Amino acid sequence: MESTAEPNLIKQTLEGDHRAFRTLVEMHHMNVFNLVIRIVQQRELAEEIAQDVFLKAFRSLRKFKGTSKFSTWLYRIAYNEAVTNTRKKRFQFEELEETHASVEDGAFLFGGDVDIEEEQMQLLETAVKGLKTEAQLLLGMYYQQDLSVKEISEITGESESNVKVRLFRTRKQIQESVGAFTQQP
Repeated sequence: MESTAEPNLIKQTLEGDHRAFRTLVEMHHMNVFNLVIRIVQQRELAEEIAQDVFLKAFRSLRKFKGTSKFSTWLYRIAYNEAVTNTRKKRFQFEELEETHASVEDGAFLFGGDVDIEEEQMQLLETAVKGLKTEAQLLLGMYYQQDLSVKEISEITGESESNVKVRLFRTRKQIQESVGAFTQQP
């Protein structure tokens, strides 16, 4: 959700007020970090990339046209930086470390507001962890960060239809996984 203060903070930043940009960073740091860590799956690297994202955003702020939300523009930068970094790492044949922040207890699928029994939560967490990183990322953007299909489309560069299809298939895959876990003897 974009704050009504953001356009003023952007304007103040462009006029040289660095405290205004610090406020923007504070508003979006956790969401940028969560987006990046889902892609790179390494905490230290995600922190470094998140810093790079804000530096790049600061340097490019004059290019922000305001045709989308500031957060969407910022998440697009984060997505591109993380994907680019991951491609470089794969090219260099470096192994990525696992992270414990990939699912955040699985509650993001339900916005964290629904009481789910511990056993069901474990099944859901296992199912989500079994997904490809891209699917986990998509779910996180949609359910945890409350981004719309249109915003996810803008961030990932995929069509809205493709985002909807991928969300549908991912949900179905989770349902099948949870069903398979519960039917085991």
